[in-house]
Amino acid sequence: MGLANRDYFRDEERRYGGGGGDFLADTPTVRLMIVLTVVVFFLQLLITRPASAFGGGMRESLIDEWFALRVDAVLHGQVWRLVTYAFLHSRYDIWHLLWNMLGVWFFGTTLERMYGSREFLWFYLTAAAFGGVAHVLWGIAFPGGPVIGASGVDMAIAMLYAIHYPRQQIWFFGLIPIEMRFLVAFYVIIDLHPVMLALGGEDMMSHIAHVVHLAGLLYGWLYYHYNIRWERLGDTLAGRWTNMRARRKFKVYRPEPEPDNLEAELDRILAKISEQGTGSLTPREQATLAKASEAYKKKL
Repeated sequence: MGLANRDYFRDEERRYGGGGGDFLADTPTVRLMIVLTVVVFFLQLLITRPASAFGGGMRESLIDEWFALRVDAVLHGQVWRLVTYAFLHSRYDIWHLLWNMLGVWFFGTTLERMYGSREFLWFYLTAAAFGGVAHVLWGIAFPGGPVIGASGVDMAIAMLYAIHYPRQQIWFFGLIPIEMRFLVAFYVIIDLHPVMLALGGEDMMSHIAHVVHLAGLLYGWLYYHYNIRWERLGDTLAGRWTNMRARRKFKVYRPEPEPDNLEAELDRILAKISEQGTGSLTPREQATLAKASEAYKKKL
């Protein structure tokens, strides 16, 4: 995946206020996702242990062990893996990290300026979760190994970008100019083909999570088609929760009904005072006595 032509990128900078070498200053979510993913990559390299399944000095990453997307682990309650896998990349293939982060940087900056930083953050995380859920559902029927990488999120970003800029040309692998709509269609074809083979009964041994890619593409389309806005939904739910808590703090006062025969009630209260004293009166009886007293004064 190559970069867009320079004229278009300058147009986008003018449109959204970015410019020069400080383009990440106005896209803090893209910056955070890239920095966090790179930091996690170094932790993958450094926090290791001897591999139990291999000899010869091979080591395995504890970060992968704790946070990679494993179907069995998710089904046993480790739901954080539905998102955390997107921040992990292959320790032995640095291009896996670089290509994914290049896609986040190039397409994500424009989308973040368009949708806002908070909304783009929600889009990023929910795209990862959508791909994670899709992989778990697929893995129940077609068991496979763990999944790592932000490729599914990249696909969601690319789809959303292509919907907004379908005729924007980029240089595929730096060699072939191709419009975004055709690039996304190409992604759909190359990822759908092995999935269809697997559905047809072929034993497809692939290290690429094609289902996660397709889920990302689908999520980008759904997000645009249904006008999903996670920030708006979150604010609505937060407002309802605040109102509900506020209502719980107030008790509704329902006054007791007035007695049908005030004179009979007054006689009962006076008899009670004679037998038990004024300290035995309830608030309601005290109010009735006061009301009778006021009525008596008006008659005088």
